[in-house]
Amino acid sequence: MQLMSMLVSTVLSAAAMPAIIRFADARQLYDGQCERKIHTGQVPRLGGMGIFLSFFLAAAVVPFFGDSGLFNALGVRLDTLVPLAVGAVLVHGIGLWDDFTGGKVRAVWKLIVQILAAVIVVGQGLRFGGLGFSTDGFSGSLRWASSALTCFWIVGVTNAINLIDGMDGLAGGISFIASLTYAVFYYLAGDQASSFICLCLSGAIAGFLTVNFPAPKAKLFMGDSGSLFLGFCLASMPLMGESGAAGGAAAKTVGVIPAALLLFVPIYDTLRAIWRRTRAGVSIATADRLHIHHLFWDAGYKPISILAILYSATLWQAAVFIVASRMSVQFAFLAELIGFLLTGILFRYAASLGSASLRSNKVK
Repeated sequence: MQLMSMLVSTVLSAAAMPAIIRFADARQLYDGQCERKIHTGQVPRLGGMGIFLSFFLAAAVVPFFGDSGLFNALGVRLDTLVPLAVGAVLVHGIGLWDDFTGGKVRAVWKLIVQILAAVIVVGQGLRFGGLGFSTDGFSGSLRWASSALTCFWIVGVTNAINLIDGMDGLAGGISFIASLTYAVFYYLAGDQASSFICLCLSGAIAGFLTVNFPAPKAKLFMGDSGSLFLGFCLASMPLMGESGAAGGAAAKTVGVIPAALLLFVPIYDTLRAIWRRTRAGVSIATADRLHIHHLFWDAGYKPISILAILYSATLWQAAVFIVASRMSVQFAFLAELIGFLLTGILFRYAASLGSASLRSNKVK
């Protein structure tokens, strides 16, 4: 039934995309072109609506046709799932508004909605319990620090996925790998409900990739309605927790370090963007053409090659994530450190490719 949920959401998503393309074409809702964009032609930007609808439809319908264990597990977790759903609807809604208005929604309004969604989640008690794969650091007097960190994490990751969405198949592929990794983690830990939710999202993304993958080019973009929604969902997945509650296994949660490792490509790319824009004295919301995919593109790499490199980096992080979750605390932190370092080397290599651009181009 777990794999069936992914199949159902994939079929729903793939089936919805042609209708969304026709809808966007009829209303000329196309993604704008500018110097930092690397696509050509008029491409619709409402793919996020299809991801959102297929995910929620699969998550709501499949349990009624599955085994009673899944239905009961989801019922017990409603107090956890409802605030996550409310936050997801809010973030998707502000992104969809932006897509329909052609990017006219001010960044401050998007930020306010993201903060509100994060507060709703944290206010329900969903927060990081520690640094690693156990509740090992944020208890007692440090609960307030955990709440603040979790809010910052949700807003930060939501925007990180939005910023990495600058090339066909990139944000969708990274999000697919990350959500599927969480599904495997929760399955191994005995958390049926969380694994099911993650698989539903994985399937919805897979269906979208059928029209977004550069083969030879994308027919549909996810838009802010998709990238913000996926960012919020991926930021929330380590908080769904209660892993190991079934099967008598020792309880495991996902702490800050492994969660950051799994999404280190978009997170580090965002941190680099904030750093260079701050040094240039411009707003951190100012767009530029110095993200990691731009560096590879300007160095002459083909789209498929760039995706292969960044997918491979994310798959490496996913493998370390799963392996580390089965290790002792000390060995897990060592494995995660190696994972961070190797991905950092990749960024260093990309920066070396774009060194000429870094010297000659200013943030615009």
